[in-house]
Amino acid sequence: MLVLADGTTQMLPVPAGLPLGLSSGTFDAAQVSLPSGATLALYTDGLAESRTRPLEDGIAALRDALGSALGSGLGSGLGQTGHSVSLDSACEVVIQALRQRGEDDMTLVLARIRR
Repeated sequence: MLVLADGTTQMLPVPAGLPLGLSSGTFDAAQVSLPSGATLALYTDGLAESRTRPLEDGIAALRDALGSALGSGLGSGLGQTGHSVSLDSACEVVIQALRQRGEDDMTLVLARIRR
């Protein structure tokens, strides 16, 4: 998922496949242009779905949490207060917002695009 500087989120068009590390299968490559100031979010399925929350609802909640934690409309890397948001802090905020009884692993990796 890509989070733009204003908090808008986009699902990136990547080929479907097995999760990384699950198998020794092959993966199709995809090339995507990432705008400066955006943040790339990589996450495990445990962050977006659970036994009580359908995947579509979880993806919507993840998009909302990421947009709120990272976006401001004030420019690259600025949060709601206009101060720089650390990616560590944003990860904590998003994981806390989506945590549900610890049913599954929850991993979120954020990478801010700079040029």
